Amino acid sequence: MGNLELLYKTKVNRLDSDDCKRVWKKQGKKNQTDREVEGTVKFGGGSLMICGYFKAKVVGYLTRIDGDLHAELCASDQKPVASVSLNLHTNIPGVYTGRCLQLNFTMTWGDQHYLGLTGLEIVGSDGEALSLSMNIMTASPPDLSVLPEYQDDSRTLDKLIDGMNITSEDSHMWLIPFTCGENHTITISFDKAEAVAGLRFWNYNKSPEDTYRGVMFFLSSW
Repeated sequence: MGNLELLYKTKVNRLDSDDCKRVWKKQGKKNQTDREVEGTVKFGGGSLMICGYFKAKVVGYLTRIDGDLHAELCASDQKPVASVSLNLHTNIPGVYTGRCLQLNFTMTWGDQHYLGLTGLEIVGSDGEALSLSMNIMTASPPDLSVLPEYQDDSRTLDKLIDGMNITSEDSHMWLIPFTCGENHTITISFDKAEAVAGLRFWNYNKSPEDTYRGVMFFLSSW
């Protein structure tokens, strides 16, 4: 099967469940609106088929499929049909090359005062994470130290690259003050031009309530 180690077809309900429905709600909130409980025609409807792959150390790209997933895609001596692109390790569309990448986080999931992340990876064109260090990373604001009451807080920028991404310990997370309408940036200045195919984020995850501090929208630029 070449680079394609595992291939399954999985049904994912985008708007609802076959049996039950679950939603996030803030503690103490008694009633949910119709939009929070069940999707309506305003959500857009429709369906989407995607293909992806995973290996022991690499999570591959999700790619839209127009048509159906058929046996020819699994043969090592066959190329994907014209309407399907698996984009495993080569010929990945949307690969950008540059030396300075800036991420501007513009909205949280609801918190009006703080924004945070647990982990960050920059994915190269081969699907592997690029090497990051504090020598090439800066942030504005850098952390909570810009507030007088948080001078010794441990939730600093280096926690994004400490490798502890699946955790609820906030000592492995980055947190900054958030002001709606202002810039909240991370700048990564590589030593040489790098090809970047994607980004991986692990959002702020201290507790269910604190997930509202996670990043909802961001802008990227070279």
